[in-house]
Amino acid sequence: MIGAFDGDRLAAVAGYRFQENLLFGRFLSLEDLITADTHQGADWSCRLLLGLERLARAEGYLCLVVERHGGQPGAEDRYRRSGLIPSSIRYSKLLITD
Repeated sequence: MIGAFDGDRLAAVAGYRFQENLLFGRFLSLEDLITADTHQGADWSCRLLLGLERLARAEGYLCLVVERHGGQPGAEDRYRRSGLIPSSIRYSKLLITD
């Protein structure tokens, strides 16, 4: 985890892990990114994304990957402002039947 502080208050937090696969090679995977209600709209998430990018580069990783989650208003806009671009669509199949 990595956090961004506004003075002594936690403004935002991100959960991440380093991974490697055939598609991306060595990459940093962003698992969660949460900004405190009191700090919404002040680009704290973008600051954390920049920090994660710097961390990944310093460790020699090739890519920063964000799992695309639905239902998060504004998330994709923040990702784009941070230089991330959508690169894949996930498919799923519901296996539960009535």
